[in-house]
Amino acid sequence: LYKIMNFGRRVKVTALEMNQRISIKLEDGQHEITFKFRDGSAIGNMKDVQDFVSHPSTLERIQSSFNQLKETRSTIIKDMMKNKGFDFPEII
Repeated sequence: LYKIMNFGRRVKVTALEMNQRISIKLEDGQHEITFKFRDGSAIGNMKDVQDFVSHPSTLERIQSSFNQLKETRSTIIKDMMKNKGFDFPEII
């Protein structure tokens, strides 16, 4: 069973339930964060998923995590580009 919800303007939420396990995946286009819950945890059904994603601090914390991911990705790419020479093809 799965359910897709729009959470905020930029975050897509997908909830998957299989074998007494629930996964909540949040995506902002280029990045994703997945929370996994096993049987017996605080998240046991789709109502719990909705409560989790609609908790007052969830959007702020998730957006902060996405911002960290974007910064990390950008920093790594910049570092890679500094160390990478530009090899132009030889034109005959």
